[in-house]
Amino acid sequence: MAPLARVADLFGERVLKLPFQPSKPRLSAEDLTSDLLLRCQSESIRKQSLRPAYDAVSIRWIVERADKMHNDGSLRKVLLKTDKGDIAGWYLYYSHPGGLSQVIQIYANANRANDVLNHLFNDAWQNGVTALSGRFEPVLMSALSERHAIFHCGPEWALIHSRKADILNAFRPERSLLFKAGG
Repeated sequence: MAPLARVADLFGERVLKLPFQPSKPRLSAEDLTSDLLLRCQSESIRKQSLRPAYDAVSIRWIVERADKMHNDGSLRKVLLKTDKGDIAGWYLYYSHPGGLSQVIQIYANANRANDVLNHLFNDAWQNGVTALSGRFEPVLMSALSERHAIFHCGPEWALIHSRKADILNAFRPERSLLFKAGG
């Protein structure tokens, strides 16, 4: 069925001009190195009460380990900048052409959520990805809804208990940025 699906995709892309092809990205992309990721996270996520506390050694280890996990595809690490050179966001995902690709982290400045998502979708489309999956980031809800994204609760979840409200509030999705756990 895969060859038939490829022909249908090609037909839809070139002849029907289906709306599923992402528009041309408005952000420029750079390779997201471990050092850049550490700097970006330190500068961009200060407002979140629950965030990773990485240093150069730990972030390098995490990214190198993720880079070696080829079962899920090849790791794409992308830093996105505006035309003025400001950081708009970043994403890391496993590109699995013809299959489901896992986004392990995505960050977008609130005013750049559409642009960051568009860049991710375009990158995935250019790499032959069929679908993307990952942890939901609340700042992206409006941009994902506009693209008719499908939301569902998967098997990945966490149960957190504390009698202290400030601890529980720290784990609310809009206040935390964590890597998606891989298996």
